[in-house]
Amino acid sequence: MKLAILSESEADGAALQVLVESLLGRPTELIRPARRARGYNQVLQIFESVYKELHFRSDAEALIVVVDSDDSLLPDAAPHAAEAEAARIAILKAIVGKFLPHLSPRPHAPPLRVAMGVAAPAIEAWLLSATDPRITEAAWIQGARENRPPYTRVSLKERMYGTRAPSLTLETQRMVEAARRVNIANLEDRFPHGFGPLARAVRAWETA
Repeated sequence: MKLAILSESEADGAALQVLVESLLGRPTELIRPARRARGYNQVLQIFESVYKELHFRSDAEALIVVVDSDDSLLPDAAPHAAEAEAARIAILKAIVGKFLPHLSPRPHAPPLRVAMGVAAPAIEAWLLSATDPRITEAAWIQGARENRPPYTRVSLKERMYGTRAPSLTLETQRMVEAARRVNIANLEDRFPHGFGPLARAVRAWETA
C-alpha cells in the first residue's frame, strides 16, 4: 500500500508506519507530502493542503493523521458535549468534513482513504505501553480529571529517550524500536478511544 502520514514530527511518522504495517500485516510504501508539520497547530494548518496534494498529485492510497491529545480529552470518553467538541479527533474530522464534499473525483486513482487517531497524552504513551501496562488511556483520562495525571508528556519523553530534548535521530531510532515491540491487540485495548478508531479504519481498508 502507498501510504502518506501527517503527524507532529518525522519521528512520529516513522513509528506510525511501523504500527500501520502491523495492522495491515504487510509492508507499505511511504509517500512524503511536500509540506511537513512540527506540532499540533501545524498539523491543523496544513491538513487540507496535504490532503489535496495527495488527492490530485500523487498515487497515494491512504493518509494516516495522528496528533497528541496533550491535555485535551477524547470525544468517546468525555462526559460533556463541550469536552467532546474541544477534543482533537473531533477537530480533525471537522476539517475533513468542510473540504472533502467540494473536491472533484481523483482522475487517476480511487478516493484517498483516511484514518485518524489521537494519542493521549502523546504518542510515546502508545509505545511505552508495550512494556508498561500501567500506561493506558483510562489512567490518563482519570488522572487528568482529578488533576493528578499519572505521568506527564515530559516524563514519557525522559523514559523513552533518556532526555527531555532528544535529537531527531535519537527520537526516530527509539520510537521505531519501540513500535516494533508493540502488540497491536494490547495497544487497541489500552487506548480504545484514540488508537481504536485508527485501527478499525485501517482494518476496514482490507475488507472494502
